[in-house]
Amino acid sequence: MKLLLAEDTKDLNRAVSAILAHDGFEVDSTFDG
Repeated sequence: MKLLLAEDTKDLNRAVSAILAHDGFEVDSTFDG
């Protein structure tokens, strides 16, 4: 499953993206939405 993550806080964005990717998701992320 592919997800789009929009989170302003860069550290939180990276952490959540890494967790989701580790769980098998394909993650596209942005720092503003």
